[in-house]
Amino acid sequence: MPEELCEEQSRLALAALAATNRVHDANNALDRAKRQKQDTQPYALALYDAREAEWLATLALENHRKEHGCWGVGLPRSAS
Repeated sequence: MPEELCEEQSRLALAALAATNRVHDANNALDRAKRQKQDTQPYALALYDAREAEWLATLALENHRKEHGCWGVGLPRSAS
């Protein structure tokens, strides 16, 4: 098990968090379109795409944790 914080895990965690935020934003846009009686198909497709991206980002993070045995998240060098 690595004893240092893992930058790759940090990068993947930030990507998963960003993907989760995109799902939230897409869901809000779909709700807004429904309230305003707009065509919801483009918003529903955007939400579907955002959810798929979130799933893939989360899967990449979990796979990295399993393969690498990470114990914690460190800040990527680009964030410092």
